[in-house]
Amino acid sequence: MDFMKQILDEKQIKLLRENGAISEHEVAFRSGDLVVAENVVTRKRRVVENADTVLLESKRLLKG
Repeated sequence: MDFMKQILDEKQIKLLRENGAISEHEVAFRSGDLVVAENVVTRKRRVVENADTVLLESKRLLKG
């Protein structure tokens, strides 16, 4: 059941790819308080370490 699954927007996914947090074959979504990467080819999932740090740093750079 994926009732807590929230797909990240395109900008956030692109940022995670640019920072090497996810590969070009992965998409990312929030599940509760975790960011999870899912390989669209194999369907393998993993928790993305430091995803919140990458996403928060980008917000600070854009604002200031």
